[in-house]
Amino acid sequence: MIRILEIANGKLNQHLLNGAPEYKPESTSHLLIQPLSEDYLCITNSYLNKSFIMEREDWDEEGVYPVEFEQFIGYPSSPLQVIDLPDNLIEESAKTTTFVIALSYDCNLRCKYCYQQCDPHLDRRKMSAENLTFVLDTITAYQEKHPDKNIYIELFGGEPLLKENHEDVIRIFDYCVDHDYSIGITTNGVNIPYYLKDLVIYSGMGITINTTIDSLSENEKTRFSSDTGVDSKGSSLLKSIYTLINYDITVHVETNIDQHNIDQIGDMVKFYQENGFLGNPNFWFGIARVDDRRFETGYDKMVTDTQLVQKLNELNITDPHVYYAFVKSILTLCRKLDPGFKQMERKYISNYCWASAPIDNVYYIDSALDVFRCTFTVGRKDYSQFKFSLENLENYKLPNRTYMDYEQCRNCKIGGFCSGGCAQSAEINFDRMCSAEKEDFRNFLDTIYYPRVKTMLESYFAENTSEQKELVS
Repeated sequence: MIRILEIANGKLNQHLLNGAPEYKPESTSHLLIQPLSEDYLCITNSYLNKSFIMEREDWDEEGVYPVEFEQFIGYPSSPLQVIDLPDNLIEESAKTTTFVIALSYDCNLRCKYCYQQCDPHLDRRKMSAENLTFVLDTITAYQEKHPDKNIYIELFGGEPLLKENHEDVIRIFDYCVDHDYSIGITTNGVNIPYYLKDLVIYSGMGITINTTIDSLSENEKTRFSSDTGVDSKGSSLLKSIYTLINYDITVHVETNIDQHNIDQIGDMVKFYQENGFLGNPNFWFGIARVDDRRFETGYDKMVTDTQLVQKLNELNITDPHVYYAFVKSILTLCRKLDPGFKQMERKYISNYCWASAPIDNVYYIDSALDVFRCTFTVGRKDYSQFKFSLENLENYKLPNRTYMDYEQCRNCKIGGFCSGGCAQSAEINFDRMCSAEKEDFRNFLDTIYYPRVKTMLESYFAENTSEQKELVS
């Protein structure tokens, strides 16, 4: 008999394997194997989404095991199409189609880390009235063909709330009112005070604002106005946000964490708690991480997923309206340690991100009617999936990019979780991307995962004293 202590939902779940000794693995090279002590090993199988502890004396490399052991150390015949999220979030994804309208790629800021505005080929021309009409008419036709779908509209850019976009924004608001659609707006927030009256007037249609404040005191280190060169401090933005959340408008304020503000996270949470933001059901604070997916911004102040997770673990933030939006390869293991890990990204376990998974029906549409799937590709014509039309929408198949797309990922020890990494990074420099993913994953294992697993094992034996075996460091 083999005892397995599976790591799941923040605890160790015991499995006793006593089936016939008839399973012999073809290989164990895809497994991550880490000694926790002289007596115990932690084994992680990224391809089956299994991580567990077993006694070293029961481990026989590629020997013969009870037949049930295949479900822990086997290699699947195809990538896992499993989402470790509550059923309601999965159902919501299947029932919703989101149309994200980029009225133009022009922007009034030049943030140092911006992956879009650094593109010299970015077409900043505004969407024509004719093209906007076509977009809205096509959405209407799609709804008529799919009456069971919940339609959600978003505005994106560039910066959608430029003053010159006002007429089009109001036109889209009126369209959403007429069709009973909710709307989301991703904005840098600079012109929210200008649009404040409009947002309040249309508040009844279900508006969500997604904006960014990187620091309460040092926005000038990352966010610059393209017109004046002065920083965007956000004091008037904060006043506007306070007004919006009290008019029943949902506001998500996200902060892009890097080296200059990682030590300010706790102060930011405290500020929002003490000043009437957190505690209001319409306010959410998101913690993200600066990225350079295509290795082109030259931004050198980034932090890794593990560094940010480590900081958040130190802070132990318990406010339910604080969430995360940055973890990729290590996400599944974060959830094994903490089932309440506050990142609600919907993707199959064997995909790197939501954009590489066939799980969210999201279409970014720009002024030239090009449609994009991944946020990091929006505005790059080479990555247009198709020209926006009802026929092309109906024929489009969502991607499902997994470790099977890269031969070098199919037996990598973290292949099932990383699944080839970011497609954009891989295309530019696969070796650089791969090296960074492996390095950060190993750092996560050494500094966060294995220490926590060892503590869980010690607690398990403390609660089951009759089974206790001394752990030797």
